[in-house]
Amino acid sequence: MILSRSRRNTIKRLLGKGILPKHINDDVLGRTLDKIHEHGCTELFNKIVLKAIKNVPLDKHILHNDTTSFSLIWKSRKS
Repeated sequence: MILSRSRRNTIKRLLGKGILPKHINDDVLGRTLDKIHEHGCTELFNKIVLKAIKNVPLDKHILHNDTTSFSLIWKSRKS
């Protein structure tokens, strides 16, 4: 699989340094989803939110954590 530089950079920002597109396949995704299910989706989401709150300098009074729905907003740039 050949990815553009911007897509490789997006993967690096999302998953971390050292993770390459070839490391992401259906087996890895399946095992990851199994682990998330074992841990509990809501519990994992709450841990991620708490870590973000501790590491991102935002005024706490403007934050809202809604655990009833999950969504991803993605705006791709046209090349």
